[in-house]
Amino acid sequence: MAVFGKYAGSGSLALVDANSNAYGVGVIQSMSLDTKGEVRELIGSNKMPVLVADVGRKMSLTCKFSQYSSALLDVWLGGTNVSGSRFVSTQSKTASSSAFTVTTADDGSPTGWAFVADLGVNYAVGGQPLTYNSGTLAATGQYKNTAGAYTLGSGDATAAVQVTYLWSQTAGTRTTFSNQAIGLSTYFKAYMQQQTTQQDGSVRKMLWEFPAVLLPSLKMDLKNTDFMSQDIELSVMCDSSGVFAYRSDI
Repeated sequence: MAVFGKYAGSGSLALVDANSNAYGVGVIQSMSLDTKGEVRELIGSNKMPVLVADVGRKMSLTCKFSQYSSALLDVWLGGTNVSGSRFVSTQSKTASSSAFTVTTADDGSPTGWAFVADLGVNYAVGGQPLTYNSGTLAATGQYKNTAGAYTLGSGDATAAVQVTYLWSQTAGTRTTFSNQAIGLSTYFKAYMQQQTTQQDGSVRKMLWEFPAVLLPSLKMDLKNTDFMSQDIELSVMCDSSGVFAYRSDI
């Protein structure tokens, strides 16, 4: 029986891997289902085809969502997690006797804080970068660093600067992504549902179930004036029973 209804909004999407691990994909902003067919046209001596043959079809889903899913990124890229995390900070400092030190307190005193690497020093006014020099410093425009302890030239003894550095803490996780052999992929089951309350108060629902999908594309979009978004593309294929999709309507 045909079911007719008006549907509004982008719906919801759920992904489940072969080990029954479910991955939340966040607040869906937009979602599309695209089905394409490939045809071969037999042209004779005239302009119009004598015969058109359907030689293949494919189905793909494209979703944009604005809630970060680290688990989905890790499983898709084959990441390995370890305890501890790293972050970048930029702190404003005023040199005292040409020296200052980046400390735990600069980042809120997190547990296990440690300085990892220097990422540069700039004058606070104008933003001009200072040059790193591990030897004898010029009077101005140069600096050196040893494990978070910074030294400027004598002419910059009271200079206001901004120092950028990498630091670590014991909380959180750090994921390593290594190159994988061709053919190693994570396959998912996907559930895409749309529902809307109709004018008469009834609820229309439509659910697509895809027993086997692959994620060929995952993109992260970071903007100054908007929420970070992730875009994923899902390619639909048949499962071991030859089924590529189910659809439910009410």
